[in-house]
Amino acid sequence: MKDKDKVHGEGNYAASREYDEAARKFAQSGKVDRAARNAAPSSPQQAKDMERAEKIGKSRSKGEDPELDEGAEDEEALDQDLDDDIDSTDTRP
Repeated sequence: MKDKDKVHGEGNYAASREYDEAARKFAQSGKVDRAARNAAPSSPQQAKDMERAEKIGKSRSKGEDPELDEGAEDEEALDQDLDDDIDSTDTRP
């Protein structure tokens, strides 16, 4: 049996620090707004595709953090729309 990796036993701390540092530098770089604009959909069809992908991804989640439960009524309506949309497009056997 191999010796347990003592550096990465419960996570890669060095990688976590590197990521945190890079994220902090990016946030302070002034490039966030430009990156957000570049990530925006470039057409109505792409916007629709992105919304559908988000709904599908959320349908597989365990739900939102209860601390973020500010728009509960809107969320319920979205959940119903999502259920209807998933049921009509799901091609799994």
